[in-house]
Amino acid sequence: MPGDRVATTDARLAEVLCAQRLADLSKQHAKNQERAIHGLLPQARLAKVVEEYLIARAKAGVVTDERIEAGQAYLTRAIEFFGPRADLAQITTRDVRKWVENLKTRDSVTSTAGPGARDTCLRGTVR
Repeated sequence: MPGDRVATTDARLAEVLCAQRLADLSKQHAKNQERAIHGLLPQARLAKVVEEYLIARAKAGVVTDERIEAGQAYLTRAIEFFGPRADLAQITTRDVRKWVENLKTRDSVTSTAGPGARDTCLRGTVR
């Protein structure tokens, strides 16, 4: 119940939930170790990387707020296409080409520039 300090008062259910969580954590730990053994980088989730990138750009203070907003709009479209949990290491050149085709054929592009902004928004980013 909202406001309760525990998820359940049923000891058996709590034990099952705990075991499931422990199994999930063990699987993730094993995956991370396997990646490390093979010299692979840890998984980088697209949405998290985008968030960190935009924050770093804003903190650096070398670009205008408008450029940050434009970058955010562009990267948001990438997240919509690939999914927020997409592992950057798994996105292939073929995937990016599909995304570019998707951008070219979109009916409308979200932009603060208003109607007719589609060509302007894509110019310079999609060739």
